[in-house]
Amino acid sequence: WSQAIKLKGNMHRAPKACDFAMNDQVSHEYALTCDQIQVMLHQEETLYACFSNYTRRNENIPENAPVISEAWRQKICEWAFEVVDHFDYDRDIVSQTMNYLDRYVSYSADKGVYISRKEFQLAAVACLYIATKMEGSHRSFQRQTPPLTIS
Repeated sequence: WSQAIKLKGNMHRAPKACDFAMNDQVSHEYALTCDQIQVMLHQEETLYACFSNYTRRNENIPENAPVISEAWRQKICEWAFEVVDHFDYDRDIVSQTMNYLDRYVSYSADKGVYISRKEFQLAAVACLYIATKMEGSHRSFQRQTPPLTIS
């Protein structure tokens, strides 16, 4: 656990279990948790990272493959802000939504699966729903509108 972990451009050292004076059970659980976090960070940086710019056509993309333009991505982002504002959710949800969406589309493109505009819209709705459920909180404590649900 003493090796350095690169996190968002900064170098961080994962704490050692012996850095804390704890009993053996807590120390073991802490060490296990640190190890799990380290593995998840590694997976995020390698397996789930956005590798390609899916909004631009390059030599690796077949001619007949659909390409989602930057303008189309921007429209989806603006739509997500409208939805979040309508239901009075925290606007940070849109950032998480676009993160999920970019990762999904990038991962698909890297595997040779190119999605259409309709599939992009569907993925955006799913990502917004997931982000709302994972991160969602209303800006006001009184819920004026019903929660966002799929029926």
